[in-house]
Amino acid sequence: MSKLKALTVLVAVVATVVGIGMTQADSDQPGDVIWVNEIEENVSSNCGILPVLDSDAVYTVYGTKLYKLSKTTGETLWFKDWGIRMFQPTLVDGSVYAVGSAVGNRFGDSADNYSVISVDASSGELNWEYPVGRYIRGPVAYHDGSVFVTGVQRDLDRRAEYVFLLSLNASTGKRNWWHKEAGTFVSAPVEHEGKIYLGTTADGLTSVDAETGVPYENYHFEGGVIYTPVFNGDTAYVPASWGPIESINLRTADLNWSHYPDNSTASVHDSPVLSEGVLYYRGYDLEETKHLSVNAIDAATGEPKWKYESEGVRYEDILQDLTVYGSAVYISTDGGLLTLDAVTGDLIRQADHGEMCAPLAAEDNILYGRSYDRGAKVFAIRGEGPSS
Repeated sequence: MSKLKALTVLVAVVATVVGIGMTQADSDQPGDVIWVNEIEENVSSNCGILPVLDSDAVYTVYGTKLYKLSKTTGETLWFKDWGIRMFQPTLVDGSVYAVGSAVGNRFGDSADNYSVISVDASSGELNWEYPVGRYIRGPVAYHDGSVFVTGVQRDLDRRAEYVFLLSLNASTGKRNWWHKEAGTFVSAPVEHEGKIYLGTTADGLTSVDAETGVPYENYHFEGGVIYTPVFNGDTAYVPASWGPIESINLRTADLNWSHYPDNSTASVHDSPVLSEGVLYYRGYDLEETKHLSVNAIDAATGEPKWKYESEGVRYEDILQDLTVYGSAVYISTDGGLLTLDAVTGDLIRQADHGEMCAPLAAEDNILYGRSYDRGAKVFAIRGEGPSS
């Protein structure tokens, strides 16, 4: 039996109109809940995964299941159990792409049980599966009919031998090309102006031609790059491993500026978010080994604008992820959701939506999130409105 057929046998389809528990509210005030779908009672939380949106639906994964919910009501339209633990999905042109590992490989300890899958977003049926046979990272990147994943080749003792970038045909799942580099860890891929960028612990940041796989530039960063950079034209904002954010000119490779957190025990240790000329990132405390601050800096100069600090190291104060949308910064924490003013960093409100460890998806001043409170929940809330 082929691997594709073996995977398909594991599929379980359940069509339904509600989750385990549905809550809907008619409200138009910022921060108010529109709907909550308690979709699963006993499932792991899959930290770091945000919902993805199309015109009328919300897609998310919990454990081995892919869910499609109504964007308007939150009702479950369908779910599929693929029998593999899935990570961050990507939705492009009617297909959902995801990286998955065999159940039990939660932390990527196995080197030979990872796959890329493509699922029809309308029906949930499998389009194709590509067994990579190595540890791979998600989410996938997409450009001009191809999807891209990065990963690490390990030996039998699980020691990293090299890192790689893989290109697949988005329609068929057939391999386009394979690019290999030195390194022990690699960032998720990101596309910018026809090039695919990947960060590694050995070579820093490398750009590769999306069509051919031929390498272009390499930008060296002390300690390497393991978090995804963000781009604005000829400028890249790169979170160097365990250190600063650095702004570079992609054409000349010149350094524009370096920004270090103001706390001697802090590191960036995060992929920044760029919005309206401001970079936002979580500060990582090296002593407490937790994210305990959110920082805003000027994207043109690297100068600080404001800093929000968690009140301590209580479980609920750990800042798990952040979303910037409209006039606000939304911080997912183990104790719920914090909303800050994007200009000043002042706390607007905090709400208990359960344990949150992923960013939010946002559209039309509605935010869609995931949480875990004795079961998996997906919810929609009103946003703070557009930026001034």
